[in-house]
Amino acid sequence: MLRRLSSWRVASIAAIFLVSLIGNAPGWAAPRDRSAPTKPANLRVTSLTSHNVSLAWNPSADDSGTLSYRLWVSYGFTYNLSQALTTFSLSVVPSNTYSFYVYAVDGSGNTSPKSNTVMVTTPGDATAPTAPVISLDDVNRPKFHWSGHRRTTMDPTCSTKSS
Repeated sequence: MLRRLSSWRVASIAAIFLVSLIGNAPGWAAPRDRSAPTKPANLRVTSLTSHNVSLAWNPSADDSGTLSYRLWVSYGFTYNLSQALTTFSLSVVPSNTYSFYVYAVDGSGNTSPKSNTVMVTTPGDATAPTAPVISLDDVNRPKFHWSGHRRTTMDPTCSTKSS
């Protein structure tokens, strides 16, 4: 036969259970890190060409000691970068405008405030392509070469047949 327990007795048993659980809390029950990393400061452009942008920033700090950076680019992509990096270079398209900001994320998912936003406009590409150089090393295998590119062999067996 089941014995009826009074509500105060159930409450006291539950309280004793919780105190014993918290007193011997495992790692997963430890208090969660709720403090965000500091804001990355002084985001700046260190180099700009028509095809490349290099950025740098002053590092963030976090009480956990572990964080990573997220670099947002205005074309809709966010790069995930390690804590060791405070510089980053990326390829861009000539004559376009880009905006960037960076923020830090610690191991518990806390995010820092965003850094300052940097906007750049890449210069146009004024360099003309190099002229092709044709060499004939073998009568049956002509080779075409553009400065800065690998050699390409053209198949001389391609021909147009008349019917």
